[in-house]
Amino acid sequence: MKKVFLSFFILFGFITVNAQTDSLQYYVGKFKFPDGSPVAEITMSVDNGLLMASSAMGSTEFKPTSTVDVYEIVAYGGTATFKRKEGKVVG
Repeated sequence: MKKVFLSFFILFGFITVNAQTDSLQYYVGKFKFPDGSPVAEITMSVDNGLLMASSAMGSTEFKPTSTVDVYEIVAYGGTATFKRKEGKVVG
């Protein structure tokens, strides 16, 4: 019985971690900013289960907040809000 419970627990943990990583895939891609912005473009990627942003200014983690599509920009102490259109992240 202990082996069954342990196996179930491990499987559940794997599925949960995998689902979180899959949901981050919505944000992967390149995003351009309007002229005059401090950064012209950022590239979003998932690295070891973390959402990461890279730009000419460097790289930082985007940490989820309690609000959907709003992430804390860890290195800069700000937030980023992703825009969706018809369920897809577009900006």
